[in-house]
Amino acid sequence: MSFFRQARHRISSASKKQFVANLVNVAARCYQYWFAIYFAAAKFLNWTVAPRSFGWFIAALVYSNLHTLLPSSLFENPKWVKEEVKRAKGLAVAVSILSRCVDPARLTELEKHTYVQGILVAMRSEVEKLIVDTEGIYINVNLLVVDPADESRLLVLNRANLDRALNVSYKKASMAAWIAMSQKHIECIGDYTDPEKPYKSILAIPILEEKGRTIRALGATSIDSARKHEFDDLEKEIEAKLLPYLALIRLMLAHHNGGEHAGHA
Repeated sequence: MSFFRQARHRISSASKKQFVANLVNVAARCYQYWFAIYFAAAKFLNWTVAPRSFGWFIAALVYSNLHTLLPSSLFENPKWVKEEVKRAKGLAVAVSILSRCVDPARLTELEKHTYVQGILVAMRSEVEKLIVDTEGIYINVNLLVVDPADESRLLVLNRANLDRALNVSYKKASMAAWIAMSQKHIECIGDYTDPEKPYKSILAIPILEEKGRTIRALGATSIDSARKHEFDDLEKEIEAKLLPYLALIRLMLAHHNGGEHAGHA
């Protein structure tokens, strides 16, 4: 790809705000170089440097350093955001169709566990990108279903981060995952206050199965973060991004032990 073609591609894929911000950054850096040369010459030739020049230099220096810290979501072209959501939905439909031809009964329990755990890790990566978690230390993704031994509780079948226990159950009454399963809708908590838990934000997405006119919740993915209000205003975008992964998990849950772990919501 030629230089001019690359430049045109980058400009067209960026938003106008990003183009302007980059242009201002180039101007700020040029001013810094010019001021350094001018200041050195002024020292040598005994010229007077106007105070406002120092002010502009400091402003240019601050902008150049802060420019790299601005979140990429601030500059995303709305058209490409919509296209990304459309691609995710299209892939989810393709995965759903393909999953009908797959027989999970042929997989061993270990293979199923590894399969689902890999999907949860991929989901965690997608969410980390959306919330700009570059360190990869804030997010965990969990898969919960109704506990077959006690329907008043939810059982943790799998997690993206295996440093927390598996096959533990919790009373489902006030859990975000159960609310999402019951209402068949995303549930978001931005300020979770339990001091015994390491997370402050929760986003629960129900895993739904539709048969005819009946829609039932097979389980839910519960995404948590150590930061408050992590998922605020990103609920729909995260759900759209995770649709293909949810379709794959739905396949496992629909066949898991003949559906014994399926929810009754």
